Order: sequence, then C-alpha cells, then structure tokens
Amino acid sequence: MEATLTIAFLLPENPPAQLLANLPSSEDGLKILVIEHGQQVPADTKISGITWVPPTKPATLEAALDAHPECKWIHAFSAGVDYIAEFIKR
Repeated sequence: MEATLTIAFLLPENPPAQLLANLPSSEDGLKILVIEHGQQVPADTKISGITWVPPTKPATLEAALDAHPECKWIHAFSAGVDYIAEFIKR
C-alpha cells in the first residue's frame, strides 16, 4: 500500500474566499489538512509538508515545524520570503 503524503495548509485570519475555493482536496495517497488561524496541526498527525499562506504569523509556522520534525519541506505561498525571513535565519 502506498504511503499517504500529508500536507498542512496554514491559513491566515479571514483568508480570501478564492483561496479557500482553490485548495486541493484529499484523494488516494494525499491528505490535505486545512489549519485555520489559531489552530495547530494535530500532534498525532505525521505531516510531509507545510504550505504557509501569508499573512499567517511566522510563529505559527515555527510551532508547526517544532511539533512535527518529520516534515520534509515547507512552501511559502507568496512571491517572496520577506514574511518568513526570521524563520529562515533559524
């Protein structure tokens, strides 16, 4: 059986409706977790990647990565990395 790839989308407060409408859905081999503002990735869930959507606070990204060291990649859903510059330095 193929392993499931789990991606957590960290969303900002009041995300645009268009963003919500275009999030991918879970399917065979892929599980999508939508983590709304103020929520955390469940501790009992192993995640493969994080898609961080600004202006979600960088502290939310840091907390998710600290709680899930098994995460293999992070995608910043933005044209630049200014929002997460401090995170990148660590």
